[in-house]
Amino acid sequence: DILELTLNNGVDPMTREQTGIKTGMDFDSFEDFYSAFKEQLRYCAEAEMMLINAFEENYDKIFPFPIYSAMLDACVECGKDAFQGGAKYNNTSIVAAGIATMSDSLIAIKRMVYDEKRVSLEELRGILNNNWNNYEDLRCVCSEEYPKFGNNIDEVDFFAVDICNALAKIINGRKNGRNDDYRL
Repeated sequence: DILELTLNNGVDPMTREQTGIKTGMDFDSFEDFYSAFKEQLRYCAEAEMMLINAFEENYDKIFPFPIYSAMLDACVECGKDAFQGGAKYNNTSIVAAGIATMSDSLIAIKRMVYDEKRVSLEELRGILNNNWNNYEDLRCVCSEEYPKFGNNIDEVDFFAVDICNALAKIINGRKNGRNDDYRL
């Protein structure tokens, strides 16, 4: 996920492949860390749209959909498949999942590493890469003591709103592979 890419300088910790951008490994402040997170967010959203565009540009060849097209007035009127230019609207939706979990994780990193200095970012990276092995007490602190999204706590809710706004700014209105718009 984007947070793991941020923690690991763009490297996927499971595959050890560079799948994100290099944003660094050490951050002097949470603001610096969060800025790197938003750079990863931008990169991943743009990479996703690039992949979708490549796929959508070939919809007419690989994904004709006659039954769906028969249900669209515009397709019936012009006699074309939805993916061969017959549909009136050709928007592409991107669904952002995991926003609440991301907000909870960001507040935990902010508190644990930067505010309370319980562990360094490097130590946290190691703990997470070892799935909290021998750090059950710290996992419980994250799980039980730190605030969570959905409880009307501004500090946590800020992240959900900010992430959604950032994604909407990156995605909404960009052209898709069928010459229409993306929508978050």
